[in-house]
Amino acid sequence: METIMNRFLELFYKISEIPRESGKEGKFASFLEGFAKEHQLYCFRDGNISRFSMDTE
Repeated sequence: METIMNRFLELFYKISEIPRESGKEGKFASFLEGFAKEHQLYCFRDGNISRFSMDTE
């Protein structure tokens, strides 16, 4: 359980460092795309919005 909490806090910290004010979500969307790719999740980007699925496509 401790390793899950540590991983959660690590991701929370990374996310909290990314500026994501309204209308400027590009850096956060890029982070999410990288996370999806790293974890072999399907992801596509529609403007600054990233959408994810556990499916392969």
